Amino acid sequence: MLRLLPVILALCLTTPPAKAAPRPAANPSPPAQAVRAWLAALATKDPRKLAEASTLPFTFATDYKRKKCEGTANDEKARLKIFRCLFADEKILVGELKYMDQNTVIEGAEPEGAEAIKDIPPRLRDLVKKLGAADGQSLVLGYLNGDGIVFEFLFAVRPAAGRLKVSGLALDFEVHE
Repeated sequence: MLRLLPVILALCLTTPPAKAAPRPAANPSPPAQAVRAWLAALATKDPRKLAEASTLPFTFATDYKRKKCEGTANDEKARLKIFRCLFADEKILVGELKYMDQNTVIEGAEPEGAEAIKDIPPRLRDLVKKLGAADGQSLVLGYLNGDGIVFEFLFAVRPAAGRLKVSGLALDFEVHE
């Protein structure tokens, strides 16, 4: 055992230290803050909190073959239906949001050392028009690196009730092996 001690010490000294989780941007943009608040509310699976972070009309769009939860909600009842469908149908996404600080990158709140998000991913480009255009609306890109899956987001954010709220989400995912 004593003969192995120098080898063990040498390995410990040459092994790089474990990387810490990426640190969020020091000053996230207001649209990025609105998106992070919405994602945090989605993670709680609390429709009331999600409604507080959203505005009407609210649009959910994907490029999925099965369009179970998609649509535009013009009233609270329809928006609640979309939210409940998201909780049930997007269980992997909701589960991965527990680790949002470690695995999610939002445009305007990129962690230190991360490349700025600039371009809409090709699979989300066709969904831009579904999010509509309203006065003061901005689009915010993001992604979540989950366990073997990457979710890509395109959020529509606009002012409502004196603050920025999410008015739509276009979502796509890719499975990585």
